[in-house]
Amino acid sequence: MAHKLIQLLHGSTRDSLALQELQRMTRDGVDVVLIADIMARAHRVLRQLGLDPSDTTAEEVYLALMSAVQTEQWRTLLSETEFVLLDVDGQIISFHPVDVINNYHHQLPLEKQRTAFAKQGLSWEITRRYKEHANTQEERVKAVASSAHWATEEPPFCQTEPDKPAVLTIGDIATEAFITLGRESVDIIGTKPRQKIALDLGARIACHNTAIQDAVGGAANAAVALARLGMQAGLMAWLGDDTASRRSLAHLRSQGIDMSGVAIKKNARSHYHYVLRHGLERTILANYENFEYRWREPACKPDWIYLGMISDKSQVLHESLLDYLTRYPEVSFAFVPGPSHFEWGAKKLAGLYARADVLILNMNEAMIVTKRPVRNVNVLLKQLLALGAKSVIITDGLKGAYATDGEYTYRIPAYPDAKDPVDRTGAGDAFAATIVAELARGRNLQEALQHAPINSMSVVGELGAQAGLLTAQQVEEYSKRAPSEYEVKQTPLV
Repeated sequence: MAHKLIQLLHGSTRDSLALQELQRMTRDGVDVVLIADIMARAHRVLRQLGLDPSDTTAEEVYLALMSAVQTEQWRTLLSETEFVLLDVDGQIISFHPVDVINNYHHQLPLEKQRTAFAKQGLSWEITRRYKEHANTQEERVKAVASSAHWATEEPPFCQTEPDKPAVLTIGDIATEAFITLGRESVDIIGTKPRQKIALDLGARIACHNTAIQDAVGGAANAAVALARLGMQAGLMAWLGDDTASRRSLAHLRSQGIDMSGVAIKKNARSHYHYVLRHGLERTILANYENFEYRWREPACKPDWIYLGMISDKSQVLHESLLDYLTRYPEVSFAFVPGPSHFEWGAKKLAGLYARADVLILNMNEAMIVTKRPVRNVNVLLKQLLALGAKSVIITDGLKGAYATDGEYTYRIPAYPDAKDPVDRTGAGDAFAATIVAELARGRNLQEALQHAPINSMSVVGELGAQAGLLTAQQVEEYSKRAPSEYEVKQTPLV
């Protein structure tokens, strides 16, 4: 059976020689048992996918695996297939979860599929079984495996791009219809921050322009921003199976985002919002659908989890998220709370606030969470730190942003831009995502604060939340040519 393993590895003479040397050590059926295990695991998956192992094509198997990623059962389906490769009509197909995820979110055709993780997994499984055999010496097996460039230790599961930190964002996705109202059509009532717009009831009101944007919302905006900043971005979100959903999925996949955490509800619509724009301000008429907000444990353990705005129907998910973060203390957590979180209150979410490596809010939100209606930054920062977060950031629009790590307070002004702003939608998401990307890259809070307003500045120069998002190189270039007054000021937290 050695030739079968070599075929699955797409192996060379080096692989063949290594297998022959290992077989001489044991002189029994290690390879036969391994091939039997591979076939049994592959056939189990095929049967669960509704396929007949004896009567199916390579294309059918491949497409079925790709479709399975969109279901809630896919993790269980591929829970024991890290070393499974199947030869179907001469085409080798990987059942490794990471290969399947990558093939899915890059939408690769069968002939261009990725199989590297399964081959690495198989090489390790061969090594492991021979290392544990009664007739072998571990060091000799490792030496033979090394000569074939096989894994000699268990490979890290799910680390698809080791040089890129992985960030999983969680929150709602929506399609937004932007309607720009003419100034002559709207009356402004009251004064900031409680201003209102008034429209004539029963009138036909002309719009200056309209636009539809798919795949928006705090988590989706952050995922796109993180992908452009060089992170491995993944998204956990909920969609219907309508046209808006299909457009959103296509857009997010095109940005290189891992969509395996997205749940699709059959016979349901996706969230749809109407955004009334008046000057730089906007009023959102939000229509939310009912989804089952259940935690879907990621197959690939991320370096960071980013929780943004989400439905008030998601309380159980928050409990499961806290449990996951407790089980994996090495996973960093960014909390960017939304309206539902403020409605529930800090006491109800005490565990998540205390687990946050970074907590990011705007000034009004900071006053809501602390129940202190004062714009005293130091007081608000200390009150938020008291909730347990390791670091806290408060944004304050054109006044810039403030942060603390518990020892110092940092302040950064808004990044100056010669162009007039177009739309403030998504500026906060761009800021928060940039903070997380910088921290995930290993930079400190002060360095992250230096870069985050740059992405916000770029976003407000375009219509919508994602058009102006920058790459990491572009952010660096803006930072290098920033005027001297754009710098982080540091003072002790008092």
